[in-house]
Amino acid sequence: MLLIIHGTNRQASQSKPISDFVFEYSKSRYEEKVELLDLTNIKMNAFESVSMYEKDTISAEITHIKDTLLIPSTKMVFIAPEYNGSFPGILKLFIDACSVKDARDSFYHKKACLIGVASGRAGNLRGMDHLTSILMYMNMIVFPNRLPISKIESLLNAQNQLVDPTTQHTLGTLLDDFIRF
Repeated sequence: MLLIIHGTNRQASQSKPISDFVFEYSKSRYEEKVELLDLTNIKMNAFESVSMYEKDTISAEITHIKDTLLIPSTKMVFIAPEYNGSFPGILKLFIDACSVKDARDSFYHKKACLIGVASGRAGNLRGMDHLTSILMYMNMIVFPNRLPISKIESLLNAQNQLVDPTTQHTLGTLLDDFIRF
């Protein structure tokens, strides 16, 4: 399974159109199952600090996500918007929550592709470096072609849809290469 992870819990984020495009494009090209995990759909109490770090008290929601999405996946695409020079804290919190129990089944030797999204001109390069370090620590195999998407607001229409043909083509090329990886 290929799992697309929309790495923010911000409602109506400008990175969501990228996640939606990646999901739809991947479904049309990947022979196996493709799923989208949108972190906006995870309730914040799933990350309750008392239970999150104990193997026997992890929330049912996180356990369900691990069992149905993370463990069955062989490849993951992380869409990571730039927040304060890195990636969103909710994405790190999600990785932490999913690594407490069965981290090996969730992450070990799975392939990861990173797409950074930013309003600025660097496309979250620093955030992708940071995320790469964390994923490699989790023993994931990070695809060497990471894609920084810059000036995101100029690539979207008034309905918050990705309409820039160059970005669509570049994303398609990246995803085709990652599928073969």
